[in-house]
Amino acid sequence: MSNKRGRLCQSDGPIYANRVFYVANGFRHWILDARWCGENGFVWPDDIERVSDAELSTIPSGRPASRRWSIDDPRSLVAENSLQLREIGASFLHGAGVEFGAASNPLPIPADCVVTYGDTLTYEELLARLYPGQSAADMIKPTILASIEDLGAVPSNLDFMASAHVIEHVPDPVGAIVRAASKLRPGGHLLLMVPDMKETFDRHRALTTLDHLLLDFYAPSRERDKAHFQEFYRDAFTTPEDQYEETWIKNWEERFPIHYHTWTYESFKNMVDTIVNSLSVYTEYWSHPTRGNEFCFVLKK
Repeated sequence: MSNKRGRLCQSDGPIYANRVFYVANGFRHWILDARWCGENGFVWPDDIERVSDAELSTIPSGRPASRRWSIDDPRSLVAENSLQLREIGASFLHGAGVEFGAASNPLPIPADCVVTYGDTLTYEELLARLYPGQSAADMIKPTILASIEDLGAVPSNLDFMASAHVIEHVPDPVGAIVRAASKLRPGGHLLLMVPDMKETFDRHRALTTLDHLLLDFYAPSRERDKAHFQEFYRDAFTTPEDQYEETWIKNWEERFPIHYHTWTYESFKNMVDTIVNSLSVYTEYWSHPTRGNEFCFVLKK
């Protein structure tokens, strides 16, 4: 093979659906773009080995094998699709950091970064609670019990923190973003991939206002959160009328991680502008409008 650091392996069965992986250092990394191969010393498709799903299943899942985009001129960065958007956002990251809530869909953080994975659930609990769209075969093993809300177990002076489709599960997103800065070194980055309400099951809900988000930051209220659960099970996860009251009350009492808040790219930008300009914990940010069902923000401390 032209690259001696690892192998290119393509599945021959239904579990991995003919995906091609870069296997190295004890992990398998899904290759999102064939151009990655040429950039890393492989010849496509000559260097690809056909292997069984059974063999691939013995190798722990790692983050995707991503291309690093040049960020010399951030204004020129334009993504054609969601996969490219994630690669571009992750290209701002260097050094060592933490990704929260990766589950079976980790961000394509560049290979030269050191990533620790944090979740509120253990690996075994994640496997036991798979939801539609998640794959047990691709589940990432978290090594710290932590969330973007509860940073107690997260080390300080990080180069980056990252999450995808996590911030909407937080009752106080402004507070979470502000507190994240306390774990970053000066110049560190916070990468957020956020679902656009218009492209998800939240499309029939009301847009969360900036005033509401700031109220949750300055005067958080467990009682006020009830309205989120009532709305969520009425307008997003529509519940039969005879089960509605029981469902939202049960999930509110158990603090089930619903989508508390809803955003469009423009409304999230208004929130970030307020955080940057009024709370002075970040110096600047880069953002990109919706591709697929998500948009991207990268804040710099």
